[in-house]
Amino acid sequence: IADSFPAVPVTFANSIITRAVLHRLQLGAGHAGGTYLHVFAGHGIGAALVNELAESGSIQPMEIGHMVLDMNGPPCRCGHRGCLEAFASTLR
Repeated sequence: IADSFPAVPVTFANSIITRAVLHRLQLGAGHAGGTYLHVFAGHGIGAALVNELAESGSIQPMEIGHMVLDMNGPPCRCGHRGCLEAFASTLR
């Protein structure tokens, strides 16, 4: 991609980080800030811990979709049973 668009900076990011940054931008500069958990449910379930009080405005991605909630729950596409994603994603 970078070779095709040499004048354009190209960065690759985890989709949950991108969604968390977009959420922060939509909140605007007047937002009081703080630390919060941004969760997105789609084909998978991802989360990002956003710390707007940190100087860098840090965002830490978290893979929460494959946390097992019920060992006897529905099968998940990862091969386990009872993952959060098996209960709450759009692919269930």
